[in-house]
Amino acid sequence: MPSLREHNLRLLDFWIPASEELDEEELTRGRVLVAMLVYGTLVAAGMGVLRVSWGEWSAGGLVLVLLNPMLLCCLAALRWGVSVARVGDLFVLWTAGVLAMICVIDGGLTSRALVWFPVVALVANFLNGWLVRERLLILLSLILLVLLVGSRRGWLISAEAWPAANPAG
Repeated sequence: MPSLREHNLRLLDFWIPASEELDEEELTRGRVLVAMLVYGTLVAAGMGVLRVSWGEWSAGGLVLVLLNPMLLCCLAALRWGVSVARVGDLFVLWTAGVLAMICVIDGGLTSRALVWFPVVALVANFLNGWLVRERLLILLSLILLVLLVGSRRGWLISAEAWPAANPAG
């Protein structure tokens, strides 16, 4: 009888049709990418449903609702034979973009989403597509520079300053 590990590997390999042609390192990267995409889809769907059901039709809730189709498109692209490196690059780009949008919505440099920027860099380094190290570092630095300028000039305000978030003050 197959073990639970074998079932999990078969489920992950289902999304990578060219898994027989990949070397062991590339196959491991593909499996981790599929696991992150499935987990991200479930978490984004759950958080989006919770925010919308609480009546919070804010931009952050809409970003979560729009994140799900992107993650599902990444899974479909893997299934249709796009390389693991290209799908990994797309995933990293979208994740950095979504984090940047959440930071803009959530108050710039006071946003809680800033702690996830180093994680994006680590994931990009692991997936090792064309968007590695230097290019992602430049992209994340530009995002942080825009957040810094926006916060210093008063274009971005902290989430606590919004009237809906702080009805008493």
